[in-house]
Amino acid sequence: MKKVLIPILILIALIAIGVFINNSKPTEEELALQGLPVVSPIEHASFVMQWGDLTIYNDPVGAPELYSEYESPDLVLISDIHGDHLSTTTLTALVADD
Repeated sequence: MKKVLIPILILIALIAIGVFINNSKPTEEELALQGLPVVSPIEHASFVMQWGDLTIYNDPVGAPELYSEYESPDLVLISDIHGDHLSTTTLTALVADD
């Protein structure tokens, strides 16, 4: 029985390692190279999505400095009028006159 159990346990361990390696999260660079959007959470419902040359801000709230590492938005999406989704102060600071 021990002679059969050890190879089975080794096989299970190898399968588990393979599943772990294949399920690793791709990096932002890998996503971008594949033409896929890169989503960066900011806070609550706020995130920045970069897809090729397009930069989208969703529900920009919080300190404008949170967005300093991202390009200016090409598009801003606002999903609700409540303060946790819409901050006119943040929006004014982030969106250029054009």
